[in-house]
Amino acid sequence: MPAATSPACAENPCPAAPATERSLAVDTQEELDALAGLTSAEDIYIFGPVTDLSPLSCLDSVDFLTIRKTKLTDLTQLASLRRIEQRLSVSLNDELISLDGLEQVSSIRTVVIGDNAALQNLDGLGSVKGAVNDIGITLNPSLRDISGLGGVTSAIRVNILSNAALESVQTLAALEHVDLGLEILNNASLPLCDDRALAARVTSNFAHRLQSPEESCP
Repeated sequence: MPAATSPACAENPCPAAPATERSLAVDTQEELDALAGLTSAEDIYIFGPVTDLSPLSCLDSVDFLTIRKTKLTDLTQLASLRRIEQRLSVSLNDELISLDGLEQVSSIRTVVIGDNAALQNLDGLGSVKGAVNDIGITLNPSLRDISGLGGVTSAIRVNILSNAALESVQTLAALEHVDLGLEILNNASLPLCDDRALAARVTSNFAHRLQSPEESCP
């Protein structure tokens, strides 16, 4: 079955031959517009008041993708993206509500989601399965649901810190092992012992660091 094509890409067909770049840093909408037709890159760093990702609607693969301090509300214009080979970093995007648009991405080594004031869930990462290296979810005050990472089975490190609205970490339903241990701290709305319920089924080579006092949990 051919890969899904985003509406923007359908209007402007992607090049028959791959259009690739190595490292790209863009901090204006005009610079991003110049990337129209790009299908792959090693490193894309998007920083600044970008509002429209449609020039990247043909993007199929990238090693490192960083989205920082933009004006984006979602990532739906990245719907053709299938592979993030190394690291996804999404941070300081005050208007970003969701990661919708990343549903075709099935594996990532490192996921860093931090300081996104309006982000509510990680559902866009719902196709990510299996082992990852690192997961860092920090300082997202509106984030309630992390079940989008429910297909991850193991990691080297998992840090879930200071997400004030987070309702549960047990939605990491497939997680079985974290080499360096879970670190789950300062999530103000997390029910007492929810973190320890997750930790009880996750093996580790080091002690977990959890916010619920051990003596308070059965």
